[in-house]
Amino acid sequence: MTTINQGLQPCIIENKAIFREALQLIKKHYNQFIGYSVFSINDQRNKINADLHILSGFQVKPKERTNL
Repeated sequence: MTTINQGLQPCIIENKAIFREALQLIKKHYNQFIGYSVFSINDQRNKINADLHILSGFQVKPKERTNL
């Protein structure tokens, strides 16, 4: 499982291929991110959550903060 920390809403994505696709989507639309785990997005957080749901087709579950 791969953990993505989105501002104050950490979540996990259980498929690494989905994680790579999500990362590409985020890189395409947003310039500010740190590494592969912490994204500094602020007011765009809801859009990213929605994009990850649409992209993955998997449940994105809230999780306690974890590092990769």
